[in-house]
Amino acid sequence: MAGRSILYLGNSEFAAEFCKRLKAYSCCNELIRRRNLTLPNQIPEHIDLIMFEPPARFDNICNTLDHILSSPHQLPAIAVTLRANENRGIAAIQAGAQGYVCIDKTGQLEINSIIEEAVGRQNLLACLHETDDNILAVVNSMNDGAMIVDCSGRILDMNPAGRSILGLSPRQRLTRRWARYFCSTAADGV
Repeated sequence: MAGRSILYLGNSEFAAEFCKRLKAYSCCNELIRRRNLTLPNQIPEHIDLIMFEPPARFDNICNTLDHILSSPHQLPAIAVTLRANENRGIAAIQAGAQGYVCIDKTGQLEINSIIEEAVGRQNLLACLHETDDNILAVVNSMNDGAMIVDCSGRILDMNPAGRSILGLSPRQRLTRRWARYFCSTAADGV
């Protein structure tokens, strides 16, 4: 596992000690520390992930994460808390963080694993987003013909584009005879 470049946001009483420990771990190749919870104007290109100290209030956690996750770099975010404030880490995950670390109960191996899982999860989300964009582009470029079908395969309704694609007039009723010829498959797709 290669070391990661980490941007650390926060200035709590445990930050200096944790950053010192983190620099010694194999998961950390470089650590850039910023004492407040805002991203710098220019995030260095080589940063792999962001570790941050979540604020006490849930809405502040959401605002902080919105700021972090809206970065054009789409970096994974990991919340850093103490065990006494573990609820902040859980709240950060609910708000969109990829993981959290309780520094007073988590060792080097667990931190390494949390970092790798967060980076992997972010990479997966990026791939899914690209796939979604491709599928949406194909769907948006097609005619929007849609049919509503019940569980037994009967056509209940279709939109105007679907009617025009099939050569039906706007008011033409869908009879069983037409459906029998058109629907050559059963409800289970066979």
